[in-house]
Amino acid sequence: MLSHRAASGLLAISKRLPRALPGRGIATTLFSSKKFNYPLTVDDVPRAAGFPTMLRLPMQSTADGLDACFLGIPMDNGTFAHRTGARMAPRQIRCESCLVRPHNTHTGAAPYESLMVADVGDVSVNVFNIEANIGIIHQHVASIINNGCKPLIMGGDHTITYPILKAMKEKYGPVGLVHLDAHPDTSKTTFGEKISNATPFRLATEEGLLDCERVVVIGLRGSGNSPIDYEYGRNLGFKIVPAKYCWYKSMAPLMAQVRELMGDAPVYITFDIDAVDPGYAPGTGTHEIGGLTSIQALEIIRGCRGMNIIGGDLVEVSPMFDLQGATSILAANFLFEMLCVLPGGAPLHSRNVTVCSRLSRDFIYPMSPNDMPRAGGIASMMRLPVRETAEGLNVCFIGIPLDSGTSNRSGTRLGPRQIRAESCLLRPYNNATGAAPFESLMVADLGDIPINTYNLAATVEIIHKHIATIAGYGCVPLVLGGDHTISYPILKGIKEKHGPVGLVHVDAHSDTNDVMFGEKITHGTTFRRAVEEGLLDCDRVVQIGLRGSGYTGKDYAWAEDQGFRLVSAKDCWHKSLEPLMAEVRQQMGSGPVYISFDIDSLDPAFAPGTGTPEIGGLTSIQGIEIVRGCHGLNIVGGDLVEVSPPYDTTGTTALTAANLLFEMLSVLPGVIYKS
Repeated sequence: MLSHRAASGLLAISKRLPRALPGRGIATTLFSSKKFNYPLTVDDVPRAAGFPTMLRLPMQSTADGLDACFLGIPMDNGTFAHRTGARMAPRQIRCESCLVRPHNTHTGAAPYESLMVADVGDVSVNVFNIEANIGIIHQHVASIINNGCKPLIMGGDHTITYPILKAMKEKYGPVGLVHLDAHPDTSKTTFGEKISNATPFRLATEEGLLDCERVVVIGLRGSGNSPIDYEYGRNLGFKIVPAKYCWYKSMAPLMAQVRELMGDAPVYITFDIDAVDPGYAPGTGTHEIGGLTSIQALEIIRGCRGMNIIGGDLVEVSPMFDLQGATSILAANFLFEMLCVLPGGAPLHSRNVTVCSRLSRDFIYPMSPNDMPRAGGIASMMRLPVRETAEGLNVCFIGIPLDSGTSNRSGTRLGPRQIRAESCLLRPYNNATGAAPFESLMVADLGDIPINTYNLAATVEIIHKHIATIAGYGCVPLVLGGDHTISYPILKGIKEKHGPVGLVHVDAHSDTNDVMFGEKITHGTTFRRAVEEGLLDCDRVVQIGLRGSGYTGKDYAWAEDQGFRLVSAKDCWHKSLEPLMAEVRQQMGSGPVYISFDIDSLDPAFAPGTGTPEIGGLTSIQGIEIVRGCHGLNIVGGDLVEVSPPYDTTGTTALTAANLLFEMLSVLPGVIYKS
């Protein structure tokens, strides 16, 4: 039975809303350990490292054996009214969730000690067909809940809640709803369309998906909502709590009424991030001032504890308008709070947990955008499968999220993650050169090296050992930096397999200082240390793109004395670098060669997101010519360093880096070239 007192208390608020005037026909549009899966800790892997799964939980391909799962739905083709971009949200929320720790110190909740939880990836939506998506999402969510698993879903726009509720009804019947939103989303149509992010709850009521007497809508406001929109839900029994009635007060008393109203009925939570004031959550599609505070939102979710919560979603985060990541951080925390209020998990018996694998064919192929939209899926390099070791691989991509060796702008610890994210645009064939690396080499992403963010000397040894192990398998590492310090320990690891190597070094700076601030190991001393330790064959070292102001007139003298060939950026102006690379190939001969590409070699017009930019640099075309000019050399490894995402607001630098790494892959020995 519904509590009359709880219902009447909420109705008292709802009835204070203005009703539509008579005759007004206003239509508005609007990886694991312990007994349960446990997230990685910062002591295991730095926060900037690792694949961004939700809360850094293990990844599974299905919900088998799980009590709860995080699922992404990267869809925004239901966003008719205003700003798009919500398709990118699942990825960004996962990235920001690395800050969330496993215990809720405020409430005492320890979800990973009572529930089996994992990230099950993203629904493979159709980015062009919203009607098809309704069926895809419905079936996907139904398969999860039929396994007895409660889904916590990262949208995507609010359209997704409609097919989610369709699946919920099949399992639970009509459900109660705690709906946080600036808008009621009960429009009949939007621009003549019945399916959009403004119509999900009209559709849900028409199809009997909701127990309308147990629907509470909190946070409504804004000039875009007419009284008739509010009245539609209220006439069906919705309890409507506008944002105005939440100002200056705790939500705890309200949520006590909501708990009494819901009783033991199944309840779904849907949280549109625009319920929160744009001062807290600017990155959303249809923001309205005067909204809930982040504290009130926390109180609402925590107030759901004790209800029979069967799932939830967090929708309408738009990363392109969330430049500082504040909205995505809020979203990640709110989803964790939802996890914390779920009913306790079933006892563990013989659970069969299957780790996700995408290995197919004789070789490993990147995921096609026809299988999963580019905005979806775990962001591995080129969306390749993830492996734990280099065994059986010819080539691997591996990240080193380090910036403790930088002297100017930091942020390169975030480079590997952003390069991977931008690499989703790359396709498996190099149409310009005919290279087909995935038809000739076994390639995978090995994740990130777990460096020590506080101890640079220790990190050098960690990197050295990891690279030596990879090279020992006969696998060629292509490394995503990280600052240029990493090339020193990489070369130490490479030497153990190949001896001293030749070097094609593309950079605005020679990086041959003896010390910086009295320190021997920095991003500006890398190749001085490499020479001192016999890691380089100095007669086969070329540095291309050098430029910028210096400290003395002899900044390059030491490198020249070692026998390095120096090619200044000025020597590259107004010309193709194909003739230069013909000379480099002759210089390198048949010996082992390593490529080290500092993104600041490119002019900041092409690569602004870096730590030490210098004007007058190489063009992106010249960068491509240099890497392609290495075809035919005995390449034993390579790195792309100094991408700093905080200074790369459009993603251009990371996108360029991803393309250059693909070009490195395309020139490796053994790659088939098709005419």
